[in-house]
Amino acid sequence: MTAQRFFDFLHTTFEPSLAARLSQILRRDSLIWEYVQEEIFFNNLSEGWGRDVHDWTPATLGLMAVGELTLRDQLLKEPMEGLESSLRVRAVRAYEEIRRKGEAPSDLKVAVLAALALRERRRLTGNWNGLADELITAPTGVRSLNPEIWMTPLTCLVGMVGDPFDLVLGLWAPKNETAGLRWMLHIYETQPTDR
Repeated sequence: MTAQRFFDFLHTTFEPSLAARLSQILRRDSLIWEYVQEEIFFNNLSEGWGRDVHDWTPATLGLMAVGELTLRDQLLKEPMEGLESSLRVRAVRAYEEIRRKGEAPSDLKVAVLAALALRERRRLTGNWNGLADELITAPTGVRSLNPEIWMTPLTCLVGMVGDPFDLVLGLWAPKNETAGLRWMLHIYETQPTDR
């Protein structure tokens, strides 16, 4: 699909100012931008999906990418419910692979699975304590991870939890303030709606 076809869809669906804003927001995350350029994604939009601005959050787009769009509302509920076991296993594997390799997710599917694993972490611990330190430390503890690898998973995660403000506060790491600020800014810049 060409970018022009995608822009045409946005401009025929939304008022011009919102269409322009959405296209700018979607381009701020490369994995999200790549995903919305895929033909299969565009075909789903043509069938009636995507007419509401909430459909364009990174969390919703990510859930759509992994075929779990029906989870969107369930993920926001408190107390948190656990994921179905096979999805949880896929999520944990994706998260562990990112940490082990120290590389950014290869696509939006991997990023949203990592986000779901982080949500499970919160469900099991009851808080976001230590999250920032965990994200910047390799599993062996002997090297630091590039904080950039977590941009897409974190921007997806914020739309999958009922306590996004607490999550953002949990991203603040006194020993690495720069990472926390970059994550917070990316989250802010990639959300089409205020939550």
